[in-house]
Amino acid sequence: MPNRFTGFESGIESIPSQFFSELLPNIDDMDELKATLFGFYLLNQFEGDARYILVDDFLEAETIRLAFGNDDARGRIESGMKKAVERGVFLPL
Repeated sequence: MPNRFTGFESGIESIPSQFFSELLPNIDDMDELKATLFGFYLLNQFEGDARYILVDDFLEAETIRLAFGNDDARGRIESGMKKAVERGVFLPL
């Protein structure tokens, strides 16, 4: 049985409602889902109008690396981000 979640420590950060109504019903790949959610999280960590994320930003966070599996985390993140870009969630650089 997976580790049991014990609740949020400091409230819930907002996820845009369009994620639930327009994106989530169409995402059928777990790596794309994780890349999208972690991408939102990472972008929220930066300030300013011109924010961007790199695969290395994902790899710097141990919890994110673990979520994608340490063995091929880079490949799985790249695959998930590519799908999110193709879907129009993120813009490519």
